[in-house]
Amino acid sequence: MPKVTLSALNHVIELPEGTALTELDNLLMFGCRLGVCGACVMNVTEGEKNLSPKQEDEREFLEMLGYVEDSDRLACQCLVFGDVTIKQF
Repeated sequence: MPKVTLSALNHVIELPEGTALTELDNLLMFGCRLGVCGACVMNVTEGEKNLSPKQEDEREFLEMLGYVEDSDRLACQCLVFGDVTIKQF
């Protein structure tokens, strides 16, 4: 199973492949869960290729918020397919 490392908490969780990061709602902050509020902005520090691809609407919303790095993501829009390390803003 893929491992999700939450760097700010120094915590590692295993999730089944294809699981949404929203399953970590007890550890990550979420708001709308629809990709329109920005509460779950995070930075992927390792394993970016192990998440579902960033869609254009996610990219545009993040840019509007000032997050322009490819590694900036909305946790609510991500499925996990391999090991990843993240930090939430």
